[in-house]
Amino acid sequence: MPKLSQRTAISPIKLMVIGDSGTGKTGALESLVRAGYKLKILDFDGGLDYLQEALKDVPELLENIEYATFSNKFKTVNGRVIPKGNPKAWADGLKALESGKIPNSDPEEFWGKPEEWGEDTFLVTDSLTMASKAAMLQVLHLNGRLFEPPQIQDWGQAQGLVEGLIQWLCSEDIKCNVMVLSHINFIEMANGVMKGYPSAVGKALSTTLPRYFNTILNATTKGSGKSAKRIISPVPIQSIETKASVPVEKLPESWPIETAYAEFMLLAKGSVPNKDYKPKKNSQPSGGNKPGYGM
Repeated sequence: MPKLSQRTAISPIKLMVIGDSGTGKTGALESLVRAGYKLKILDFDGGLDYLQEALKDVPELLENIEYATFSNKFKTVNGRVIPKGNPKAWADGLKALESGKIPNSDPEEFWGKPEEWGEDTFLVTDSLTMASKAAMLQVLHLNGRLFEPPQIQDWGQAQGLVEGLIQWLCSEDIKCNVMVLSHINFIEMANGVMKGYPSAVGKALSTTLPRYFNTILNATTKGSGKSAKRIISPVPIQSIETKASVPVEKLPESWPIETAYAEFMLLAKGSVPNKDYKPKKNSQPSGGNKPGYGM
């Protein structure tokens, strides 16, 4: 029987970041790029504007970010908004992962397969919330119920799609680092206490997903008005539970948004690809007081 003393450390990092809209989950990716990581972004939110703006001082770093945007077009029919044509956002996102090719790109773009990416790369899903909505739309379309509220079997099928994706991303088959960004779904527990979980498809899946990740961080805002600061916290705050693949005694209460992800990787892995990277200490979060700082 193997001994725990012989077990190697968990690698790579499988990370989830949860936070309300506007707390900087996407914008904070800036620090990973500056730390030398390559990003492959499954963009379901269409919220990459700030990241592009934040890195304009070092335009060559933008070459280390590849992304594919997946969205559905909509129309109104009899007072209801439904997808225009087949809702393909979810299916196209999976095709990009399975084939390594960006669907509908002209000329055809190839970004490789996650199984072949190394630990200098982060595969980012932005966001789980909108990806889950895309999964539900696909289920409703296939079941012929775009004009109807989802039925219990629709919820079950959509949950299965989303959980299947997370199971695969967090499996040993994926050798690169994985980050899943999600909004927060507050759920009332049996004891009446409200707790924050990742926003996905239904309450049952929201409470299940955290078990797949070895790290969950919370993007939040401290203070209000002009003194507000956006931070990433590795420790529980109020009703939001977190966890980290780092001993708790090594964790700070929070990091500023401008350096958070890179500082976590320095703690978790001991180094980052850019050996010259040094987080700015005692600095105000870059863009931390700006309303447009990421999603």
